[in-house]
Amino acid sequence: MQGFFDRWITQIPTPLTTTDRAGGYWWELSMRQVEVSRTLVLDDPRRARRFFEALVSDNIGIGRPEEVAVVFGRRVQRNTPGQFRTRVFGPGVEVKMDFAYKRSRVKQYLKQGRAFRIETVINKPADIGCLARLEHRPELIGKCRAVNRRLPRAPPQRRAPAPNPTPAPPRPGTDRPVPLRLHHQRQTRHSSMDSRHKIRGLRPREIYSARETRFARS
Repeated sequence: MQGFFDRWITQIPTPLTTTDRAGGYWWELSMRQVEVSRTLVLDDPRRARRFFEALVSDNIGIGRPEEVAVVFGRRVQRNTPGQFRTRVFGPGVEVKMDFAYKRSRVKQYLKQGRAFRIETVINKPADIGCLARLEHRPELIGKCRAVNRRLPRAPPQRRAPAPNPTPAPPRPGTDRPVPLRLHHQRQTRHSSMDSRHKIRGLRPREIYSARETRFARS
């Protein structure tokens, strides 16, 4: 790549002259965007689809800051730029999932129905602690391959179950519930908590506190 550049840079018109080059001013190659991919081919398309569907369901939270820090091997702080989220998209039935770290991103999808593919795209080498000059390309590729290796080994991120909503009382004479406003729902939720406390009973500390309050009033 460097030889190809050195050959054609002398043929392309540039504002730098031979005198400038003799003085140490010349063009150098740098990496603007680098993409490193990993492909895992499965023997059966049906197994590949089931595997990828389970992967999407289990790793829906892979875009969280703590998970991105593990995959990229970098420290994520509150002032780290970028949006930490997991995006699931795709045309038709082809589902793709990606997440970002600073200006770079990682995409996962099922290629041709039977190959699991991971693509790590680095839009700025400084995001993963590399310099942009071409001589640092092996180091950058090595870190990208490490990201592709760590991603399938990441533990599954299960979503927390949604809390059960408080049922509303039925309408008079019917079985249809009456819609409650937000503050009414909070009151109903608090009353259910109070009822649980009553069922649980009083602890010794609460009994002593109630007795002292009663004696103080008398």
